[in-house]
Amino acid sequence: MLGRLFRARWFRGTALTVFLILLVVSLVAVSGYFNLRGRGERHQAAVLADLDATDPGWRFEAILAARQAALPPPEKNVIEQAVRLADRFPEEKFREWQKNWPPPTDPAPAPGDPPTADEVAYARKLADMCRELLPEARALRHLSGGVVVPLELNPLGTRLPHLDKSGRVVALLQQDATVSAADGKIDDALDDVLAVVAIARGLDDEPYLVSYLFRLRFLALAVRQVERTLRQGEASDAKLAEVQAAFAGAAKVKGYVTALRGERASMSKLADLLEKDPRNAEGLMPGQPPPPVVTSVATSALLPETHARYLELMNRAIAIAEKPPGPDRNAEFARIDADVRADTSLEGEALRLVVPAIVKPYDADVRTVALLEAAVAALAYLRRGEKHPWLPSHFPTDPHTGKPMLWKPYPDGVAVYSTGPDKTDDGGENLHDGGTKAGFDWGVRLYDGKHRTK
Repeated sequence: MLGRLFRARWFRGTALTVFLILLVVSLVAVSGYFNLRGRGERHQAAVLADLDATDPGWRFEAILAARQAALPPPEKNVIEQAVRLADRFPEEKFREWQKNWPPPTDPAPAPGDPPTADEVAYARKLADMCRELLPEARALRHLSGGVVVPLELNPLGTRLPHLDKSGRVVALLQQDATVSAADGKIDDALDDVLAVVAIARGLDDEPYLVSYLFRLRFLALAVRQVERTLRQGEASDAKLAEVQAAFAGAAKVKGYVTALRGERASMSKLADLLEKDPRNAEGLMPGQPPPPVVTSVATSALLPETHARYLELMNRAIAIAEKPPGPDRNAEFARIDADVRADTSLEGEALRLVVPAIVKPYDADVRTVALLEAAVAALAYLRRGEKHPWLPSHFPTDPHTGKPMLWKPYPDGVAVYSTGPDKTDDGGENLHDGGTKAGFDWGVRLYDGKHRTK
């Protein structure tokens, strides 16, 4: 029966027609694939050529080489020395101390208030535990530099152990500052703060966004520690001048630009890895499968186009980050997020995975730079006199209003602040932990020492 069917003219004609249809569909699909990929590759090549022409050092190897050339020798390198100090911590005792920090307090102190007796006692435990390390930790304030960490083959798997180790030393310095201030050694406490700033500055030009977030956290801790310290005693003018200069120097660094450039270069290498073998997408995130959109893009004709559009997105973000702080820059950054969210293509879906990683650090950068600049102005107020005239008209720009920062004098000091994202002057009363909440301002309140809280 099958033989008669195969010999039937109508069957042979139908089979030939189906075969020709499938052949045409296949040819169209293959042609579409290569046309789509070809357009993406041409776009990608154009973007890469433009980057090579306008920013010859943009690739990751060049970024690391430039950083390596600028580093001091190990004995003068603040991050290398901080890592060595962290390696000498009494490991088990330190972990036990961490588990119980911060100690419970009732009622909890308001941010900026002097520490409670329990806090001082617990801080003293860590300071005593690492007593022999403290002179070296304080001496870090005289050092600079950082470390060079090459990318792993998979950039997402690159390890940065020096960050956590530097954080250990920052914790020690912070607790020692608490103890020193409680003991009335205000200048010693500020030396601890200066060492924290030096560690943060060691991450200034590290080309990883996570490193930049550590930098911002260390700097914010330093500012808050100065608030608490000056609430408890009077510092010498010379030491206040050192802290003021350290904060001013940190505020001027465009570390966010460096971090974005590093992120752009590392993710470009990731795209190269996927183009060489799409199966590399399966190992991108150890212990869990990659998001489906990543696998879809990596195994499709869209990878070159997605790579090109990612580079354009990062070029746009870097150009915005280079601009002076202010509401116009904030609005431009917000438009990046809005534009990517409005893109419903598969490439747009892939880009939406990376946008939070560049927008959230921008918000943290704006907040921390505003905090540093407010602290600089407040320190200038404390040091005011014939030798150090204090001019509110010279205040830094509020990144949210575009106007000079606000200030509020008190009988015992001053508050200097930004309005925060709500662009509303809330009186400078709530300056801590505001984030993006309405009713909070961003800034500092410093005491002049002559009206300190005992």
